[in-house]
Formats: sequence, structure tokens, C-alpha cells
Amino acid sequence: MNLIKSTLLPALLLLYNKSFLYANMANPIITGQYGTSAFISRYVEIVMEDIHISVSNDIQNAFVKINYLIDCKKSGKQVPMLFLAYNFRSNFTIKVDEKPIELLDVPESFYIPDTNNFYGFYYLYKPEELTGEPKAIVKWSDYEDYEIMNLHDMKYFELSLDSGMHKIEVTYWTSASIDRNDWINEYIFKYSLSPAKYWSKVGIISVTLTIANDKTHVITNLGEPAEGTLPYQAKWVFSGVPQDYINIEIHPKPNFWANILIKISPFYLSLILGLIFSSIHYIAFIKYRKEYLNKKFNTVMIGGSFLIPFITIIAYMAFFPLIDYVIGIHASKYHGYTFLSMFFYFIITPVYLLIAWIVDRLTKKKFLITKI
Repeated sequence: MNLIKSTLLPALLLLYNKSFLYANMANPIITGQYGTSAFISRYVEIVMEDIHISVSNDIQNAFVKINYLIDCKKSGKQVPMLFLAYNFRSNFTIKVDEKPIELLDVPESFYIPDTNNFYGFYYLYKPEELTGEPKAIVKWSDYEDYEIMNLHDMKYFELSLDSGMHKIEVTYWTSASIDRNDWINEYIFKYSLSPAKYWSKVGIISVTLTIANDKTHVITNLGEPAEGTLPYQAKWVFSGVPQDYINIEIHPKPNFWANILIKISPFYLSLILGLIFSSIHYIAFIKYRKEYLNKKFNTVMIGGSFLIPFITIIAYMAFFPLIDYVIGIHASKYHGYTFLSMFFYFIITPVYLLIAWIVDRLTKKKFLITKI
């Protein structure tokens, strides 16, 4: 048995060249939609921005509701807010003082800096640029520079507002970005607060995050909540802008069996299976050799030497979808081109056959000596 282990194990390990099997040019990140605070006219002050993010039970989508309490510094028809609309998922609605308002595309005339209706957004114009077109700067993460957004990526509403306080309610659905780098998807929601840097005044910003799915681990960049805990519901309250963006990472927890299989991994699962079948094979062809001592060829040894590597490689590939199935809907299913492992069949089979042939020859010699 020691001979079997010492010769068979190195042959089986040839199967596991991971840098080769995981060659995959596909992007492991699926980018979702990101939310952002509104761009505010200089004639409007934000007294409060109250952000509610309610994550769906499948963790893949979220309903976002933002309540603004604004203080208009002048009366009349004006454009108080601009909304970044290029990444809205669906059902974007807006209410002003409880009344639904239609969002409009920004007209071409607003690209002219001295347009009266758009004069309150003078900070969006970059005169030093050759195009002269207004642009907005938005930041989504620490790992990239600010993103430059054009005016045609925005929507607005135009309304006659009296001076004083008004309530603005914005609602929409958004989808998470999905990081598939591991066995289980990581879901990421982002909400940019960087437009607040353009506001003439920043009041209270509060964030309420609701995650009903308790089989999750949640990480945010907002620090410890003022109220509640995650999962379930937590609330943060800030005086001013706490970060350039809100980052929410949700990690689903694997069930018991998925956790065990992930820890063992297809590498060791197929290795264990290969050792079991190989041990049975060696026992079988040694028994065959004992019964047919004078036969030139050991058909059990030869047939198994072609079959066992094939079964082991197929098992290796099969364990990936099996573990994905046990994980469920949050399985990343991102494992590279595992079918390329079949190329190892032409490497491992000759090695396995050679080792089995040596064992068979030694066994035959031993039985012949014993018989004499």
C-alpha cells in the first residue's frame, strides 16, 4: 500500500495546475446601477437629505428613497435640482411637496453658460475646456478618480417655487454590482454624495439601511450606526458630508453543506475520489495478476489506467457545478475554463499507466518467487 501511495499521488497531482485551469478573460465584476445625490442650484440650500436604502430579500436589488428638505432663497420659476439619470434602473419618480413631478431631459439651450434658467448651476461649466460644455464630477469609490459626467446624462424638473421650505421626494429601484471573484457573490451598492460638495450649504445627512435577509454579513464605510444593527436596520446621522460616497457590501452566508464543500474544494474532493478509485483499481489488478500469473498483459491494469484518470478529471470538473448547486442563487459560477483540465488526461494517463505497469511487474515477480 505504501508503494501505491508513493507512486500514485504525484501522478494525480499533475491534474491541478490552477493557473492553467483558471485562465479566463471574462470580467468577474458585473456593474450595477449607482445612485447619487442631486446637483443643487445656488439659489437652494439643503437643510436635510434623508436617504433610505431597502435591500430586497435576494440582495440583488434595492429600493432607494431620498427625502430632501430644501430652502429656496428666491421665488419664481426655476430649476432647483439636476439628477444624474444615466444609471437609473427603473421607476424613477419625484414629488415636490407631495405632488408628482415630471422629469425632463436637459435641453440644448442649457449648454450655454449664460442661459438664465441654468445660471444657478454655473459651477458645472468648465471654461478652460475646449468644448465649453458643462460637466459634473462624481466619485464612486476610493479606487478610481472622479468620473466626469456630461449634462445629457442628467434630468431636471422646472417648477415655480415660493421662497422658503419645500419637500422633495425621489424614489427608484437600483441593482447591485456583483463581485464574482469568490465562490459566493458579493453584492455592492454605491451612492455618491460627492455632488454635495457643490451645494451652497450642507445640512443634516441621514442614511437608513434595511436588509431583511439575516443570512448575510454587511460592511459599510459609514462607521458605527447611531441606531440599530445590521442585518435588519441601521441608521447613521451626519452633520455635513461624511464621505464622497456610500459603499455597502453584502456577503451572503453559505449553508452548512456549502461551507464544508467550499473548504474541501474540488481539488481535494477529486483527489480523495481519485485515491479511492485508484486503490480499488490496484487491488483489482493485483488480484487479477495473482489469478492469471502467466498472462503477458494485465487487462484490468491497462483498462483501469485509462479509466481512472478520466473519471478523476471528470469528477474535478463536476464538483464545481455541484458546489454551485449546493450554494444556491448566490453562487458566482465563475471558475474559469475548467474543461481545459481534460488536456491533463494526456499527461496523467501515461504516468498513471507507467506506475501501474511497474506495480504489476513487481507483483508478478513477487508471486513467481513465492510460487517457486
